[in-house]
Amino acid sequence: VVNINTNGSLLNREIATFCVKHDIEVDVSLDGYQSVHDACRVWRGENRGTFEDVMRGISILKEAGAKTCISCTISENNVEELPDIFNWFLDTVGVSNVGFNPLLNSHQYTINDPDYPSKVAKAMIECFKIARERGIYEARMMRKVKAFVDGTVYDRDCCGCGKQVVILPNGKIGVCHAYSGTGEFFVNPDHAFDPFEHPFWKEWSRRSPINMPKCYGCEALTICGGGCPHNAEINKGSIWEIDESFCIHAKETLNWLIWDLYE
Repeated sequence: VVNINTNGSLLNREIATFCVKHDIEVDVSLDGYQSVHDACRVWRGENRGTFEDVMRGISILKEAGAKTCISCTISENNVEELPDIFNWFLDTVGVSNVGFNPLLNSHQYTINDPDYPSKVAKAMIECFKIARERGIYEARMMRKVKAFVDGTVYDRDCCGCGKQVVILPNGKIGVCHAYSGTGEFFVNPDHAFDPFEHPFWKEWSRRSPINMPKCYGCEALTICGGGCPHNAEINKGSIWEIDESFCIHAKETLNWLIWDLYE
């Protein structure tokens, strides 16, 4: 499966037709209706948001018959409206393939609301209820739900933990796109480069809560996935530290799953 992630602003019929021909899924960043989306996503150097351009791109994809997914960042602006936004994606935008992405801290941005992780957990649960009722698969919640229902271990939530290679326009190769700005965990590859043997990839591939003693006593160990190594490193100095924001999401999800099953 090949996916392209895009902000949607440069999509045209030629690109859409190419994606249809080669069975490529296009994941377009859209954070909600215009007032919500344009609060965070604006054109550089201009006093206007990108909403209208993104919607135009989605319309082009749909008209061409391309596989279209909405990638919605859960911001401090939209987290409390997320269930309404989800319904809007389904009923107004007409796209049922939706993925939600919580915010991460970075060198450029820090989450201000201390209750943000708990708000995300509650919003994701409410969106899952909508998805379940309407027969829609939402990947971030379903990863945890599937592990809970099947009685299996969901061992990693991040593709950077042994499941991806990130390539920058300058040719450098790394484990995680969140470090594309700083260059950390990126290398200049030569003819002998092998991610299976490089220490960056070998270390990150082991990064899982089942290899983290601090996680062993946690009730949500088997459905957690360990959250984001980058978030852990930014907040606590090491990818092997606990990403506490995702801990809250996992524990609140587990609590809801248990009571939902009981009922």
